[in-house]
Amino acid sequence: MKVFGFYCISTIQCIVKDGVDLDEKLKERGIEKVYESELIGDPKRGCGYRNCGIYLASYLKDEDLKKLIGDEIIDKVDVKGSIVLFKEPKIYRGKHFRSYRLVDGQKIIDDKPQDEWLLEDTIHYYQ
Repeated sequence: MKVFGFYCISTIQCIVKDGVDLDEKLKERGIEKVYESELIGDPKRGCGYRNCGIYLASYLKDEDLKKLIGDEIIDKVDVKGSIVLFKEPKIYRGKHFRSYRLVDGQKIIDDKPQDEWLLEDTIHYYQ
């Protein structure tokens, strides 16, 4: 399997029916509540419309994302909205997982061993 890039998450949103409150565990994790009625007028996305559920979201502008990435790797990636694509995909031999992991993009680009990629040892689950 190859790693082609990464997605820069700025928030995690839970879309709920109007009047419904979030579970305490979600509140504790800083999940942003969005009422279904707030989605009216949302532009259609390539994968359709957002419905009730949990979404990874990014509202970073290209300029802000490029600053976040840093000068040392910006010439080795292409920024496409909130997605950063490596110019040279990297081979991944780790275990498969669901959800997201926090990684150091510079270590991936520098071909460091995969056990050095993670910024945290945990996988973030939403359940």
